[in-house]
Amino acid sequence: MKIRTAFRLFAVFCLFIVIARPFLKTFAKATSLFDPANLEFELITSGLNQPLLITNAGDGTGRLFVLERAGYVRIIRNGSLLPIPFLEIHSLANSTASEQGLLALAFHPSYATNGQFYIVYTDTSGSLILSRFTRSSGDPDRADPGSRVTLLSISHPTYQNHNGGTLAFGPDGYLYWSTGDGGGGGDPSNHAQDLSSLLGKILRLNVDAGSLYSVPPSNPFFNNPNPSIRKEIWAYGLRNPWRFSFDRQTGDMYIGDVGQQAREEIDFQPANDAGGKNYGWRVMEGSLCYNPSSGCDQSGKVLPIAEYDHSIGCSITGGYVYRGGQYAALQGYYFYGDFCTGILFSLRNNPPNGWTAVQQVADTPYSISSFGEGENGELYLVDYGGGRIFQFRYIPDTTAPVVSSILRASGNPSSASNVYFSVHFSEPVTGVSASDFSLVAGGISGATIGSVGGSGNIYAVMVNTGTGGGTLRLDVPATASIADLSGNPLGNAPFTAGETYNINSGGRFDITLNRMGDFNGDGKAEVAIFRPSEGRWYISSIGSFQFGEAGDIPVQADYNGDGKDDIAVFRPSEGRWYVYGIGDFRFGEAGDIPVVGDYNGDGKDDIAVFRASNSTWYVYGIGNYLFGTVGDIPVVGDYNGDAKDDIAVFRPSEGRWYVYGIGDFRFGESGDTPVAGDYNGDGRADIAVFRASNSTWYVYGIGNFLFGTVGDTPVVGDYNGDARDDIAVFSASKSTWSIYGIGNFLYGTVGDIPI
Repeated sequence: MKIRTAFRLFAVFCLFIVIARPFLKTFAKATSLFDPANLEFELITSGLNQPLLITNAGDGTGRLFVLERAGYVRIIRNGSLLPIPFLEIHSLANSTASEQGLLALAFHPSYATNGQFYIVYTDTSGSLILSRFTRSSGDPDRADPGSRVTLLSISHPTYQNHNGGTLAFGPDGYLYWSTGDGGGGGDPSNHAQDLSSLLGKILRLNVDAGSLYSVPPSNPFFNNPNPSIRKEIWAYGLRNPWRFSFDRQTGDMYIGDVGQQAREEIDFQPANDAGGKNYGWRVMEGSLCYNPSSGCDQSGKVLPIAEYDHSIGCSITGGYVYRGGQYAALQGYYFYGDFCTGILFSLRNNPPNGWTAVQQVADTPYSISSFGEGENGELYLVDYGGGRIFQFRYIPDTTAPVVSSILRASGNPSSASNVYFSVHFSEPVTGVSASDFSLVAGGISGATIGSVGGSGNIYAVMVNTGTGGGTLRLDVPATASIADLSGNPLGNAPFTAGETYNINSGGRFDITLNRMGDFNGDGKAEVAIFRPSEGRWYISSIGSFQFGEAGDIPVQADYNGDGKDDIAVFRPSEGRWYVYGIGDFRFGEAGDIPVVGDYNGDGKDDIAVFRASNSTWYVYGIGNYLFGTVGDIPVVGDYNGDAKDDIAVFRPSEGRWYVYGIGDFRFGESGDTPVAGDYNGDGRADIAVFRASNSTWYVYGIGNFLFGTVGDTPVVGDYNGDARDDIAVFSASKSTWSIYGIGNFLYGTVGDIPI
């Protein structure tokens, strides 16, 4: 029996996840890439009772061992579930509460010769018990029930939850054990940060020395003179590390740590790490502060490589890196899931390029309690609620992708210098670039294809509209080298059935970027982007939100005065503003430039547009102002320090700033980008420009700064919360944010709009 689940792709980003560089077109043609739509789950066995784990003994028999929470270990041999359990400890394992019972199983690396294996269970007092057993001398499919030896007991008397639950032998031959923080909301006893407690930790034991076990001398706290520090500790600061694993090829450790109420996380430890890492809990939950809720001390804390919020799931299940030999397309991908929603994710480490985007692979109907490996490296999924085991299967697609449609993304804006086409394919594709498209222009000269952004089966293509009046259509020519993830080339090029823009004569106006937003109210600008191809916002400190559609303009601002910027878009095709959690407003028309600002000083940003065709500013609820001319760039800011934003424009043809009610200033030259901001913290916006030709910032009255390069986008904002705006740039080609005096961050991809 094979089950193909419903799939949907998305990307969830956090600040410390590196976005993968685009694959080269020749690579896409020659090599099959991982396409989630080709992933299937084949039913291996059913009829299990609350299975929690599947593993192998590494003894060459090919058997699979399944752990049932009530205290049984079952064997799958040659695809059949044996009727008699390998191990029965239901009289010892207290499984009264949902997180108690038989939790972990690991076979000794020399199991084939010594027959030893190890389990963890909760006893009648709630304590966590690590025991060793030996297989029966007369029956390899049975354990010797009388061989039990207890190696270590950890008291867990107060709460029934957060017991952790993985045992695994590392590449070094030592036994690693993950324990929960002892339960209760928020780790009330602070066990995870307490080095005198074995709770909220990963322990590292030598089970081949000592009367029961010994502490390896290479453990990070082995030589610490403080007698209260437990030397068994390998890592700490964990809440409930339910499942961790080692990459059998690299030796790297991946840890799935269940979150409290906001974030589920994957932590990572490279194979050459010396241990002793603090993964943050309860000071932090994922990349967020937890205790205290803001301003927490992040020093010395290792942040997750991947995380998601509780709009996506509620309990993470760590998995494995695929190292099997059957499916080359899966090679190197780490798979993990969510117990509550059944969503399956993937993550890939690709040195030296770094981590790929976290990707939702499948929306399954399973309650994913664990993953496991066979001896050959093939992967399995455990369905707790259904009592079933599934094997990962990958069936490559042989159908050629086609262009489904090319749609105008935002109606027919009459005076836009850039317009977006939304290109839809029949399935996810790769190798998409500007050279895969062509323009058919009527009456327009100088139109060019700009950036191309997107992923999966939807891409946004930006077109610079050139000069003159007429029409523009985007086509896919026969020379396009787009392919699906299985390497099948595009099947219907040339494609000439796309929609056409009507572009009117007159000025073309670039939409300027707003000052970077503070979405969580901590006084610091976030590293964040809006992806036009998806209508999705990615905010480093919060997560991702689907709000808007292709062609919308992000207009983040504090519309309700709560000290946090709100997610919002202006839709030029409708002249309508959509503000998340507040409502939508019809204000403006196609071709208007949104110019958000607090014009009346009430602490709330006002909806406003600048209409270049008549040089008029329209401010919602306040009035209209004739100010500027065709070709001017609006530069809203508080230039006089009265806590009200001023109407202002930068005129590139003159290199001159005009500020309503204040005056005009000659500062800059044609081609400069205005970058007004409060760079000295005096409460006034400073006149400033970024000159791409020499990568220099010129700030009036302060000085000049060499920072950035040709093609970078200035992204002014207060990133460190010192009440001064920082010089910063976003490089779309590299997906890199560079902040002067702070550092560089990889976040976003080609076609994204920094916000």
